[in-house]
Amino acid sequence: MRRTVLVVLAFVAVLVVATTTVVLVRAVLVGNVPAPEPRVHITVDADRAARHLSGALRFRTIASADGTANKAEFMRLQDYLVATYPLTHARLVRETINGASLLYEWKGKDRGNAPIVLMGHIDVVPVGPGSESRWTRPPYAGAISDGFVYGRGALDDKSAVIAILDAVEQLLQERFSPSRTIYLAFGADEEVGGEHGAGEIVRLLQERGVGEPAMVLDEGGALIAGQVPGVAGPAAMIGIAEKGYLTLALSAEGPSGHSSTPLVPTQIGRVSAAIARLETHPFPGRLEAPALEMLRAITPGQPFGRRLVLANLWLFGPLVTQQMLSSPDLATIVRTTTAPTIFNAGDTENVLPAKARAIVNFQILTGDSIETVVARVKKTIADPAIEVQPLPVAFATDPSPVSDVSGSAFAVLAKTARQTLGETSPLIVPFLTGPTDSRYWSKANVRNVFRFTPFLYERDWMSRAHGTDERISVQAFADGVRFYLQLIRNADAL
Repeated sequence: MRRTVLVVLAFVAVLVVATTTVVLVRAVLVGNVPAPEPRVHITVDADRAARHLSGALRFRTIASADGTANKAEFMRLQDYLVATYPLTHARLVRETINGASLLYEWKGKDRGNAPIVLMGHIDVVPVGPGSESRWTRPPYAGAISDGFVYGRGALDDKSAVIAILDAVEQLLQERFSPSRTIYLAFGADEEVGGEHGAGEIVRLLQERGVGEPAMVLDEGGALIAGQVPGVAGPAAMIGIAEKGYLTLALSAEGPSGHSSTPLVPTQIGRVSAAIARLETHPFPGRLEAPALEMLRAITPGQPFGRRLVLANLWLFGPLVTQQMLSSPDLATIVRTTTAPTIFNAGDTENVLPAKARAIVNFQILTGDSIETVVARVKKTIADPAIEVQPLPVAFATDPSPVSDVSGSAFAVLAKTARQTLGETSPLIVPFLTGPTDSRYWSKANVRNVFRFTPFLYERDWMSRAHGTDERISVQAFADGVRFYLQLIRNADAL
């Protein structure tokens, strides 16, 4: 017996030593921080570019699900773009899609090369009733003040549209001609699903036999500084996949009655209990490919202790996942999120309502699907009296495939960001985004779909994008124009 114990202890000791050795070696050999890319000097008139964006922000191009509202504003914006970018509208082929969205074709010298698609959207979310008074500058004035351009759409997403058009116009002035065809695709209904804009553009190009693009670039990530743990300098967050989207209606119906003689459970109580079970039994966290790529990118620059953990996710993955789940900003990267957003029931204080209904939104993690989410929700609620019904919204979609970070398209994006953005060369960080118009390209099985808006965002940008005092700095906007200028040049090498 003693001999057996000694053998087991020896085996355990060897296993511990071997594991420790592997962990330490992996931490040491994890790699180095990429060398800075040589900066490319590109002259951009920052003040003129800011004025162009300012002008575009003055149009109340508010999206509508059927594409009919505010048509006059979209038409006025189109006239503004024609006047502002004369060479673009003289040399490129422009089409209006479903009356408001725009598709431009810049024909390349070699039609055998796969095209690239640069995306953005010209619609904006409305400023809520009574909210305009809380803005320090009027939301539709396009004010330029203290180094910023203010207005609805300054971040989401007219800034990308105008930066792309500024870059194209300048390249045309410089007599540049691309080797591959470039499509500019600007949807007018992204904020309500994109079906009549980006969705129609993708269908139209497929019907015309346009081959698979070498690269599709839409909004998504951005340049941030001081917001990635362990990364002191700027980080270019490039979306390589996006979460799926689903909204479910949970409802219960039964007899109505007087509040003095309630039947338990009431319909409100039944639906409330269902919501409580969903919140106390959230989807489990796990490290899927987008999160793994993100962690791999930031590992080399981490302090040794943190690097040791991140370089050995085969061992510490569950620990890292739990740490990420403790932060709402990081939890969304490792789980399907559950968010009750609307509750409807009753209209009289002493009458039991016959029906209660709650709306719950889910952002679906890579590896899950609409089908698996619905099945888990029903199992978690475990109440056959609760009807679970997906809402027929245009946003409903499974998670996108994960784009290749080892291919030439991602390499061109990374190189361009390092050449043009930030005071120092940014760290390139792949990550997972929420839904964008680019999902229509993912549904069409296009492989190289990326999501990146090339502007340095302030720390509070998320509260501004659909909130009060949406703005972008003049300098950040000019850098974004430089990015698109260089990206179009670099795309020739794809």
